Amino acid sequence: MATRPEEQAKRVLILDEEPFIRDTLKLNLAGHGFGAEFAGNEEEARRALSGPSPPACVILDLLHSRLDAYRFLQWLRSQSRLGGVPVVILTFKEKDPETTFTYNVWTQAYLAKPFAPQEVIARVAELVAQAEASGRPKKERF
Repeated sequence: MATRPEEQAKRVLILDEEPFIRDTLKLNLAGHGFGAEFAGNEEEARRALSGPSPPACVILDLLHSRLDAYRFLQWLRSQSRLGGVPVVILTFKEKDPETTFTYNVWTQAYLAKPFAPQEVIARVAELVAQAEASGRPKKERF
């Protein structure tokens, strides 16, 4: 029996190199009705976002070694059909002027590592619900 689209888990694209973090997020997302999808580099991330049904949210580590996070975010926001996909930064990178600018322009949440999985999942759920309700994610600030 085929699953109807509304019964499928909402997908979250995770761009993080650390297996422990990916596994922790995947397990916690699944417990809240989300499916996890991973991309190891920018090409894989673009491919995941270019499909017929984009993910409900993106979780991005700014320090991903196989992805230029700033260039990727700029590309993501230049795609009109992806403009409403919320982005959560999850990183060890300290907040600095560059990070603050990027966050304010292209993302909806900034969470520091180490993190509490419940906090990340709560922000993802909140942002996805806002995006679904309004067609666009609510802009948050630092």
